Amino acid sequence: MRDQGVAALYRKYAPHFRKFYLYQGMNTADAEDIVQEVFIKIVRHGDSFSGESPFEAWLWSIVRNSMNDHFRRTKVRPSVNMTDEEWDILQNESAAMRTYDPPPKGETLEDCVGQAFAAFAKKFSERAHVLSMTMEGFDTAHIAAVINRTPGATREFISQSRKRIEEFMRPCREYLSAV
Repeated sequence: MRDQGVAALYRKYAPHFRKFYLYQGMNTADAEDIVQEVFIKIVRHGDSFSGESPFEAWLWSIVRNSMNDHFRRTKVRPSVNMTDEEWDILQNESAAMRTYDPPPKGETLEDCVGQAFAAFAKKFSERAHVLSMTMEGFDTAHIAAVINRTPGATREFISQSRKRIEEFMRPCREYLSAV
C-alpha cells in the first residue's frame, strides 16, 4: 500500500518538481536526479510530517532544500539560461512551451498563445512557472510554499506576472478579432 501511495505521489508531483528545477536553470539530468532524491527523502522521512502545515508546503520545502543541497554540493548555481535541448524537453512536458515566432497563416490562437508563453518563460522563468501553476488550478497557499513567499506577496507576484505576460500575448489579439 505504501508503494502505491508513493507511486501516486510521484505521478502527481514529479512533473511539477522537474519543471521547477528546469526553471531554476538545472540541466535535465540533474533535475531528474534531484527529483529522485526528493522522493527518497519523502519515503525515508514521511513520518516527520507533523500536519502543522499543509502537506504540499512540506513537499515543496523538501524540493527547495534538495535543490539548495545540490547547489552546495556542486558549488554551481546555474543561470536560468537553458540550452535549446533543455528547452525542447521542457516543451514536451509543458504543451505551451515553444519558441516565439509570429505564427504563419493557418496556425491557431492556441499556437500563438503557446509560442508567446514560451517566449515569456525564457525571459521570466519564475513568473512563467507561477502562472503555469495558477492555470493548473493550484491555490495561492500552495504556490506561496513553492516560491517561498507569503500568500499576500504571492498574490501580488501573480498579479504582476499577469501584467508582464500581456506584452507577449499582443500578437495573439488578431486571432480574437477573427472569432
